[in-house]
Amino acid sequence: MNALPLRIGYVGTLDPGGTCFSRFEALRSVEPGVVALDTDRYLGGGRLARWLNQVPSVGAGPRRLNAALLRLVREHGLNFLWIDKGTWVAPATLRALRRADVRLAHHVTDALWPRPWRLRLTRRRLAATAPLYDHYLTSNAADFRRLQREMPGRVRLTQLGYDERRFNAQPVRDPASAARWTHDAIFIGHWEPRTELGITALLAAGVRVKVYGRPWLARARRNPRLAGHVFDGLSDRDYVLALQHALIGLGFVSEWNYNETAGRSYEIPACGTFLLAPRTREHQRDYREGEEAEFFGSETELVAKTREYLADDTRRRAVATRGHQRCATSGYSWREIMLRDWARVAVQPAIVGGVPSPRDP
Repeated sequence: MNALPLRIGYVGTLDPGGTCFSRFEALRSVEPGVVALDTDRYLGGGRLARWLNQVPSVGAGPRRLNAALLRLVREHGLNFLWIDKGTWVAPATLRALRRADVRLAHHVTDALWPRPWRLRLTRRRLAATAPLYDHYLTSNAADFRRLQREMPGRVRLTQLGYDERRFNAQPVRDPASAARWTHDAIFIGHWEPRTELGITALLAAGVRVKVYGRPWLARARRNPRLAGHVFDGLSDRDYVLALQHALIGLGFVSEWNYNETAGRSYEIPACGTFLLAPRTREHQRDYREGEEAEFFGSETELVAKTREYLADDTRRRAVATRGHQRCATSGYSWREIMLRDWARVAVQPAIVGGVPSPRDP
C-alpha cells in the first residue's frame, strides 16, 4: 500500500479561527487533492448536545460522524487519514480502516489524562484508541514520554504554534480599536484555579488587567475582586486586536493539562506584544528569558515583573520586538510545524504486525 500514491483525507474542525484549520490549509498547500471532513457539522448543537458529544459513547453526533468518516474513505478511495483531535473516533472505526489498508495519523494538542475527572471522562476514547494509529503526534511532552514507552517508533513530539495570517505585528491604524483594546495586561483563555490566583494578585497590586474567556464571569460571583475585569470570550477578529494592543500579554498555561506552553505562547509574540508567562522548560527553550520574553515562578514574581515592565516602555518594547523576531524566524507558525510533521509522517511506514484492540469505552 505504501507504494501507491497517497489519497489523503483530513478530518477536523474547519472553523477558520481554529488551529485545526491552520493545519489543514498548510497540508492542502502541499497536497492539493486532500479531501476534508468538517467535524463541526456533526458535533455542534446546543449546550447539552455539545456536552453529550464530548462523551462519545453517549452523544449521537459521534455515531453519525464515525459513519460519515467510513463513507468518506469509501467514496473517495482514501488510503491515508490525518485526524485532528479524534475524541469521537470509535475503536471499531479505526479497526475497519486498518483492515481497508488506510494509514492513520492522529494529531492531538490536548492532554490525554487531564487532572479534573470531567475532562478525563471526555478524553477516555482519545487515550484508549492511541495504539490503533500508525502515526501519533502530540504537543504534550509528558504524554509523549508515556506513549513512547507504550508505542515505540510511532509517537512524535510536535509543538503548539500560531497562524501567521492572523497573528502578526502589522500596525493597526484604527483609533477606535486602540481605545477599546489597549490594556496594561491581558489574558485570553479558560479559567483555572492557579490562573485566578495570578490575576487576583495583579488586580490587588493595582494592575489594569482584563480577562476574556469562560467561565470567568461565573468566578466573579465568588471572587468580587474580579468584577469588572473579566468578560466572555472574544470573536476571532477581536482576539487578535486585543493581543495586538495589549502592553503585556499573559501566557498562563494549563495545569489541568500539565502543559508547558499554550497557543498564546506564540500568538502573543507573533503580534509583536510582550510575553509574560510561567517559567517552564519549553518556554525557556523557545525564548531567551529577559531578552525575548519574561517568565515568572510565583504570583509575587508575576506582580513584580508586570510592574517593572509597565514602568519601562523602552525595555518592554525591545523585548517584545526580539520576541517577535524569534517567533517569526524559528519555525513556530502552524504552517511550518505542519509541513515538518507531514514530511516525516508521509514517508513513515504503517504499523507492521499485530495491534492492540482496545475495548470501546
